[in-house]
Amino acid sequence: MKETRAFGEMVREHGRKLRQVDYRDLAGTQPMQPARINIGRRTGYIECICQLEGERIAVVVRGKIDTWLPWMKRIYRDGFFKYPDGSLADIPVDMLYNYDPLLSD
Repeated sequence: MKETRAFGEMVREHGRKLRQVDYRDLAGTQPMQPARINIGRRTGYIECICQLEGERIAVVVRGKIDTWLPWMKRIYRDGFFKYPDGSLADIPVDMLYNYDPLLSD
């Protein structure tokens, strides 16, 4: 349980760092290859999705980590909208699923 909580904090920290990135830099970001993370005996992956939507950029960080059941993963998400003037707005939790390639249409 400690590993999954620590992993969730890593996902949120990644989101905090991305909130500091300039709008123009985020606009040019290509999809990030998932980064492999090992915490204790568990393996996880963190990836970032940046999607331009009109003037704003949707940035979603998604992390998946193994659970004690081999076929199940624990998923953590963090996301925000960044606007050209540098302002931010958190993406509501229920909207984060819209940016998940495994769940969206």
